[in-house]
Amino acid sequence: MNSIYAGKRVLSIGARRRVLEALTEALNRQGFSAVWTNRHKDVSFLIREFDALAFDIIAIGRGVRPENKERLKQAYREQNPDVTIVDGLAPITNLLVDQIKLACLPDDVLPVRPETDRERHLVIETRESCHLTIKQLYLKLAVSIKGNVAGE
Repeated sequence: MNSIYAGKRVLSIGARRRVLEALTEALNRQGFSAVWTNRHKDVSFLIREFDALAFDIIAIGRGVRPENKERLKQAYREQNPDVTIVDGLAPITNLLVDQIKLACLPDDVLPVRPETDRERHLVIETRESCHLTIKQLYLKLAVSIKGNVAGE
């Protein structure tokens, strides 16, 4: 496959097998060489079994506890200072693929730089005239109530 992503090696670490499988499949279709693990609680195992020198990008999902995420980032940056670490925003395959693709581009190539201001407004700075498409994605949250509800 002739792609700017061809051969980029990606390790995805997360909690949900189904999300990781879908992400890996989507990345491989784009030309990446992607693998995944859901052993996110066992930091020592991850550091021992997945050396950062073997990867260009390591994506860490939201399901990884913050303290584990920080230990992984520190250890992987020590193993490979050039590795790019992506913090997954949400378990949405297309969003995660876009995050990883964006991480492959050097800063001077990016035509826009999105930021959030203090009022949580999206601010976009463009380096050149361009057509801009904004994707707004939502997560559906399922809520279950256990036990008795008053008035029954």
